[in-house]
Amino acid sequence: IFVKPLSSYLSIIENDGQIGYPIDDVFDISGWDLQKTLRLVRKCNATPFDWLQSPMVYFEESGFKEDLFSLGKHYFNQKAMMHHYLGITKGALATKNLEGELSIKKFFYVLRPLLAALWTLEKNEIPPMNIEPLKDLLPLNLQASLTEIIFRKSNTIEVSNLAIPSEFYDFIDGQMTRISSIEFLPSKQVSNPKALDLFLRKTIEKYDH
Repeated sequence: IFVKPLSSYLSIIENDGQIGYPIDDVFDISGWDLQKTLRLVRKCNATPFDWLQSPMVYFEESGFKEDLFSLGKHYFNQKAMMHHYLGITKGALATKNLEGELSIKKFFYVLRPLLAALWTLEKNEIPPMNIEPLKDLLPLNLQASLTEIIFRKSNTIEVSNLAIPSEFYDFIDGQMTRISSIEFLPSKQVSNPKALDLFLRKTIEKYDH
């Protein structure tokens, strides 16, 4: 997440506010301008909340993550966040090969967002990024299997294909059906952008003197 000089926000030239590179088997790199990030926070897009909780930090400005995450909680929307994660799960699940296998990396792209959707549904709060607390949502036998898969992941190449135990597919399919069938009452989402506008202005002023 980056911020540009003030003059960039006062231009008639439109900018999509992001830096992106094609995702390959090793790299998955994205950069979002703070203005774009705050617009997505307002819509309760899950990605900024995941980024702000990432256990891998290469560079950070002190206090930024904590301040933005705390602000973002006021824009939490259970339905929007849950269906965002469900969409990621469906997309990753479609990458199975003809033998029904996924790479270890893709397996976690299926399971982690599904568990995040369940967390959002059952606890009505922003789910953690780390897989460890999410593991508790699995049946005990699958928790043990997942521990073994995590060990394998740490000792092999992420693009290696993985024959997923059928019990995982049963769990995944069942929970996807369950989540998709839930009907929510219309929720009143906090949409007032004033707090986000103030955060944007204060951040720009901090770095553009």
